[in-house]
Amino acid sequence: MILNCRQIESYLPPFLDGATNADIARAVHAHLSECGSCAAEADRGRVARDLLRTRAAQLRQTAPLGLRTRIEAHLRQEGADPRHLLAWPHRLSALAAAAALVLVAVGALELVPMRSTVLYAAQVALDHVRCLY
Repeated sequence: MILNCRQIESYLPPFLDGATNADIARAVHAHLSECGSCAAEADRGRVARDLLRTRAAQLRQTAPLGLRTRIEAHLRQEGADPRHLLAWPHRLSALAAAAALVLVAVGALELVPMRSTVLYAAQVALDHVRCLY
């Protein structure tokens, strides 16, 4: 398998992680031994991955103590119980949004011209019935 520089772009990240099969790893390695710009890109990728691995603990931040209790207190001040955020009023607003979406979709379908003359005649007949009653 012979890879070009464009193909190396997609194979390089899994190759650097050691997540490629042996055939692809050999092909990537062969390309990197011949192409200086791709080899330099691979070196930059290795350096970045090594740096992230060594500094992972420093990059991971934990939430400050008491954040959850402050959020719950704030929600209670506004009259919302954090345990009941999916209570009936919230479900009702979601249901109303879904119903509005269905109405918009049906309304949009009304604007689409009908191709069938039988369907068009039925629509005209329904429109006349609506006007008379």
